[in-house]
Amino acid sequence: MARDLAPAQLGKAQLARLHATAAADRKRAKLLSRAEKYWISGTTMPVSFTRKFTVSSEAPLKDDTGINILLDQAHQTQFAMLWGLRGQIRNQGFRICSSVASLDSVLTPGELSRIRIKAGSMEPFAWWATPEFNVVITSQQDLKAQPYTAEEQSALWQFVRNGGGLLVIGTSPKTPDQAKAWSLNTAVGQFGARFPSQEELTDSTGQGVVHSRELALAAENKDLPVAYMATVGKGRVAVHHSRGDLTIGRNDDETTKERKLADLRRTLLWLAGGKAPVGGDYRMAHMGGVGIFPDQEQNLGSVVVYYAGNQKPEVLNCIEENIPAAAKQIRAWLPTKRFAEPYHIVICAGGGGGWAINGRPKAAAVISYSPLGILGIYAHEMAHTMGGPRNDLGELAGRSPHHNQGEAHAGWFQGKIQAQFSGKLDQANRNCNSILELETKKGRKLDLAKEHQTKEGRAFWGKGPEWTKLWYTWQKIEDRYGPTWYPRWYWVRSMRWRDEPGHQETWDEMVEDMSIAVGEDLFPFYRSVGTTLTRERLASIEFMGRTLELPIAPLDTGPAGNVCLDPIGDYTIPLNPRD
Repeated sequence: MARDLAPAQLGKAQLARLHATAAADRKRAKLLSRAEKYWISGTTMPVSFTRKFTVSSEAPLKDDTGINILLDQAHQTQFAMLWGLRGQIRNQGFRICSSVASLDSVLTPGELSRIRIKAGSMEPFAWWATPEFNVVITSQQDLKAQPYTAEEQSALWQFVRNGGGLLVIGTSPKTPDQAKAWSLNTAVGQFGARFPSQEELTDSTGQGVVHSRELALAAENKDLPVAYMATVGKGRVAVHHSRGDLTIGRNDDETTKERKLADLRRTLLWLAGGKAPVGGDYRMAHMGGVGIFPDQEQNLGSVVVYYAGNQKPEVLNCIEENIPAAAKQIRAWLPTKRFAEPYHIVICAGGGGGWAINGRPKAAAVISYSPLGILGIYAHEMAHTMGGPRNDLGELAGRSPHHNQGEAHAGWFQGKIQAQFSGKLDQANRNCNSILELETKKGRKLDLAKEHQTKEGRAFWGKGPEWTKLWYTWQKIEDRYGPTWYPRWYWVRSMRWRDEPGHQETWDEMVEDMSIAVGEDLFPFYRSVGTTLTRERLASIEFMGRTLELPIAPLDTGPAGNVCLDPIGDYTIPLNPRD
């Protein structure tokens, strides 16, 4: 029968191994503790500390070419490139690292790049010595997306002159004026190429790239699917009108896939011919959806924003001035204890979309060039981290069926911030009166108690109307009691369940909390808008050792008033209804 051996019964070699293992465990625990302190403070780990961890856990490359490729996504972030093209390139033996940082920051020798690394169960942001690259791939089809700055264009020029390869994938702008103003045309123009407008395209090949000397097709090797190829200094440039000829499409058959992969490989090998493969460590940063994160930052305490230096002036102004103002405003509307864990916002390039990064520290990648869109997403994600006022024990208590920090909660403050910064104050928050029109169209009222984020509710209403219905009821309440009702509601819940902090409320208990908060009975109102509740009336209720007498709240079921951006008052004292 196996049994533990006392140290005295172990041999010297076994004892040495035990001591070595224990020492290694202590050292690792110390490293992980230090890593946690960095990201909890919103600080990117210094490169000297990053070296103590493994940059990437990706498997070794099969048939490693030693060629390093940078996949630039700082001018239009596209899933097809991040999770499609990158894999197609890596599977052919190329080391490839995607990036949403400005090109000058990742192509300047000696510069550091921000990445995420694996540290136990954490994925902290860390500074990394950027490797040398053989080839850069850059792509943009949205002319409104973040521009190629003069600094980036210069960095590309030096990179190619010194032996680097550049693959550019663009498009044809609609008009000559758009083509002339497009920063990507300025960038490729220094290498002798240009993307003409659709109005200028007259050649039968349909190629969307022309040489500056008016050659419709100037490829040195006609077998490669590129519209323009050139040798510049020691380096090489290839320009193409569409990524479709180089990347595998959803409907491609096996023959087409094989041809595209072969063409892609030959194109990259030709581009890399200007200098020897970088070689060395095959591992490239790739965690959280991308390899290299933006080079600039704004640390706002509970939220850290990362952004590239090529953002447009209006976006930079939004990040540097409006986001801090929005953060201050949200905290003023909903007093909340600062969390040790900051939420990270990664501003990417292009318009619309994004993805969640769920490893700690949590982050949201936002694909947008609209300041208002960025502000709205920022407000939404920040509100997700805010639990509102705490009770006298300094704790949050009670869980509402609408989810305390869920989508409706986050969307409420998103709407307020968007209204404040857009100046659109002539409608209800989140245009929540639209639920009345939808209910008329559907022939019945949405039942929050039965159809809030349920399979049955989604089957009938789709995703979203349940939140709009909540916003409608909240706006009706705010019309009468002002914005202080919301933090008071959250404070009441935490005080009410202080001795049972994990209590999961029913919809009746949630309406009880709200009624206590406003000092009037909200049950008749919620029943009148179609919510199934056990109670018909809440004439009185005990709260904090007192019996509260609650008259019926005189709220009707008509349209709600306009969004309210007023400051809140003292949420710990009873409210006075507005006249």
